[in-house]
Amino acid sequence: MLCDNGVYLEKIKTHYLGYVYNHWIMLNLLQINVCTIAVLGDFNPIIFQPAWMAMKGIIGEAEAEGAKVDVIHKDLVRFNIDWAEIEVTPERFHIKSSKDAFFEPSRDLVESIFNILQETPVKAFGINTTMHFRLNPDDYIAFGDFLAPRPHWIGPFNDPRLLLMEILETDRSDKKDGLYRFRVQPSDMIRPYGVSTNLNNHLNVKSNRALDMVGLLKENWQSSFDFNKDIITDLWKKFKQ
Repeated sequence: MLCDNGVYLEKIKTHYLGYVYNHWIMLNLLQINVCTIAVLGDFNPIIFQPAWMAMKGIIGEAEAEGAKVDVIHKDLVRFNIDWAEIEVTPERFHIKSSKDAFFEPSRDLVESIFNILQETPVKAFGINTTMHFRLNPDDYIAFGDFLAPRPHWIGPFNDPRLLLMEILETDRSDKKDGLYRFRVQPSDMIRPYGVSTNLNNHLNVKSNRALDMVGLLKENWQSSFDFNKDIITDLWKKFKQ
């Protein structure tokens, strides 16, 4: 029995070390990491200006003064602060950051805004994680063939290439009201041999209230990043088997 337990523990150790190794490899291939939070609802874009955010204590006065404003209009507000891009239309609020250290501040900014505008109608939101990886030439070709084997397409096509793969899950294992959408495609930021992945963790807000969206955002924040890493690590492990 001790021998059996020892073998069992060794299998667990091997599995764990394999997971860590594959995770380490993926992180070393990672070149760009982007987080976007999108909120869907009924908004008055003109409110969401740098000066208003500074007045409410959401961002600092220096950040507001240094903001690079692209558009301020009743139907569209778009500006950049040092660590994030913000865009608001009547139907959508969007904040994007490509600096890992500012992913949580991006979330905090969203929470601060909608804690103030807590009666604003909000029907859904998404936590989007986009990663850009640089592969070597052989792995780049082989990875595409792993996802969509070219022999299945040769015949009708002479030289088929995978441009986009999208996986949709509506029956979530956590039973929450929403869906997962995962995409793999050539990177538009890393060339040549770049691959990007995107996980959209979309959640509906049943009450249609901004304050409830804030609670759901907090509740699902870390698990969304963990799930994204699990998907990529598992995919890479299967590719390398």
